[in-house]
Order: sequence, then structure tokens, then C-alpha cells
Amino acid sequence: MPSARILTSSLTVVSGTATYHLISPHRLRITGDGPAVTYEMNPAGLVAHHPGTLRLVR
Repeated sequence: MPSARILTSSLTVVSGTATYHLISPHRLRITGDGPAVTYEMNPAGLVAHHPGTLRLVR
């Protein structure tokens, strides 16, 4: 799928391609031109955990 990334150092918009893989009902892996990432999602489909970056706390 076509995608866009914003480089944080320069705020430059870079176009690319991303592939989305639903690994399990609660895990999504995104690969493509940038680094691969895996997100853990809660039952509502919201990202609940991204290692080293985000953890949803209630």
C-alpha cells in the first residue's frame, strides 16, 4: 500500500510502500521501505504496546 513517512529531523515527507501483516488478532506487523515494526493491539483495535516507544496504561 502506498505510504508516507515524515522524517523527524527535517520534517521531510518521504513516499514509499508498506505491507501490513495481521500476525494474530492482537498483533500487526508493518514492513516496507522503513524499519519493520510490530504493534500489539487491544480488543478495540487500538495500539496498546510498541516496544521501546508506547504502552497504553489505564
